[in-house]
Amino acid sequence: MSLTPAQVRQKLIDTLQLDLIGPTPDDLAHTEEILNESPSLWYLTGFLVPYEATPSQRSDDTADDDLDLQDRPSNGDDDTSPEAASARRAYFPSSMGLNFFVTPDTQTITAIVNWGEYTTTKPPAAEKDTTPQIWQRQPRQVSIEIPIPTTQKIHKQLVTPDGLELTIAARPVSNATGLPPGTQSVSLFLVNNRPPCEEKDLGYIFQAQLTVTSAIPLVPRPNPRGQSGNDLDEAIADLQYRDEREYTVGHNVSVVA
Repeated sequence: MSLTPAQVRQKLIDTLQLDLIGPTPDDLAHTEEILNESPSLWYLTGFLVPYEATPSQRSDDTADDDLDLQDRPSNGDDDTSPEAASARRAYFPSSMGLNFFVTPDTQTITAIVNWGEYTTTKPPAAEKDTTPQIWQRQPRQVSIEIPIPTTQKIHKQLVTPDGLELTIAARPVSNATGLPPGTQSVSLFLVNNRPPCEEKDLGYIFQAQLTVTSAIPLVPRPNPRGQSGNDLDEAIADLQYRDEREYTVGHNVSVVA
């Protein structure tokens, strides 16, 4: 049976997801996978580190590999070695979130948080030289109904007792934006406020995913681009994509509406 182009593309996406981030909630074949090295080394992205983690726990162990290149002496005017990488260390995120608009009638939203935790089994001392450390995944899912705040203060909701939490804030939107009167801008973030662990991956959460549902449809964002001026390309784009709407913006995460 031959695959359609759409099926081939989806298969490539699923393969990259599993390779770079890890199992999705509906990937039953790998939901309790076993790794022979720490998951933060196995996976490239998709995990949140504790907010209070030390700089060494918040960054890649190999982040400084290219820094020494800047200190190497030149061989002369003909030395054409590539420009050294930036010396700025990149840190892993502790939060990810969404921003979206809701109607004045929206009282609550439902947030579904999915993630994976990895626990380690260390071999006996006599076997440490020959037996690798094993990490096993444990899937987690929590669904929480969250009221839309009536003030502009940040509200927090615990997802787990040890510090994984959701923060939500809402503020009214100016009528000058072209949005319906009473529209509110909502920011919802998943934050890892767990205490750091000596075995750092025990404090991380992996394959973090945040799903938001609402009984009342979200308000699409207006696109003011092209509304002024006589740019032909912008006018054609406005015509071709007139039925497309943007409902949410992600922070430290990609989004699908």
